[in-house]
Amino acid sequence: MKKYVIFGWAAGIAGGQLHTAEKCKVVMKNGYAVYVVYAINKKIMLPSIIKANSICVPEINYMPSYYFSNNREKIVKKIISFINRNDSDEVFIESNDVRYSYWAELVASVIKCKHFMFCLEGYFDYSSHKNMDYLKFKLLRSEIAGTRESSLYQLFGKDLITKSNNRFFRAYIGPSFANVPGSQTFRWNSFDYVIGYIGRESKPCFKGIVDGVLSFGKKHSNLKILFLCIGCSEGCLYDKLRNESLQMNNFSICFTGKLYPIPLDYIKNLDVCLGSSGSAAVAARNGIRTIKYFDNSEEPLGVIGYDIRSFSEEKIYKGNLCELLEDVLFNGFCEKFTYKNLYIPYDMELDEKKMFNDCLEMMSPCELSYYDTSRITLVGCRGWLSFIYHRIKNWIKCR
Repeated sequence: MKKYVIFGWAAGIAGGQLHTAEKCKVVMKNGYAVYVVYAINKKIMLPSIIKANSICVPEINYMPSYYFSNNREKIVKKIISFINRNDSDEVFIESNDVRYSYWAELVASVIKCKHFMFCLEGYFDYSSHKNMDYLKFKLLRSEIAGTRESSLYQLFGKDLITKSNNRFFRAYIGPSFANVPGSQTFRWNSFDYVIGYIGRESKPCFKGIVDGVLSFGKKHSNLKILFLCIGCSEGCLYDKLRNESLQMNNFSICFTGKLYPIPLDYIKNLDVCLGSSGSAAVAARNGIRTIKYFDNSEEPLGVIGYDIRSFSEEKIYKGNLCELLEDVLFNGFCEKFTYKNLYIPYDMELDEKKMFNDCLEMMSPCELSYYDTSRITLVGCRGWLSFIYHRIKNWIKCR
């Protein structure tokens, strides 16, 4: 039997989960049994992942070196038992996060199969991990790729990356919107402008977005503005928005919470949308002017298809968000450019074919060799403290 194992995201809804769902659907269509190993113990909501075999292993959120060798072996055996590998099986493992890849590498070393790192992270911050030897090992073996041309440059620096070893694949995500009614209804005509944001509230870029949209609302107090945050749940930034909007007569906010699919009506009524990574593509592919952010930056890069005319992550626009909103909504900014459509229309058959071709490239045969990721440790004690806290919390829960 051909088995495709994914160490990634399954529960909840975000870009990683949507990628996992699309990968499950495509790989199963091509005759593979799919096994998803994930860490966050919450409800799986996407149908393609529900159809796959899945197991929650919370321990993979932490580095293998945190565990005594006998406990580490139990975790690895638990995952191997779930995969249920037979001698005649063809097994391939894909990991979508550097942390999860440590465990994927250990499992692959035991069952003797190829492990490929397809890093979906929008940005990398592994300065606290003593893992560069491991990452260089995967790079030399051509077993690591990112989602854009700049990914591996960001992870390794310019000295190690060349055109020949800079591998990147598109993170295929099917349409996350549909012509369905929303749980909240809006009198769209009662607003002068509807500004949207698609994505998680926990993304580092969201703080800069909140500050910029609030500045725009305060500066233009004569305009009725709705700030519609699609996919956001309430938290500290919601409290900030709510408290400041209460002092503004012209500013309304709405956090939809986790939402799948996104009602098409929500997208089509946006005057401008803000987003990063794959979230930015949702509105842009529906013809909405979309201001793009890099995940970990609070400054806008520019407008997709207008001043942003490639998939690079370089900042093009020189001003702040408030100024860019004014340019787009008032000053004919987009009309100054010949629009270049960076996103082809959704073609699920074509997308699925390309996605599986990428899978075949990842699975290309090679001489097997592995890195002992149980030796990778952290710099400092923050990770250890988090690990100890969760272990105590789980122990109390199980009593």
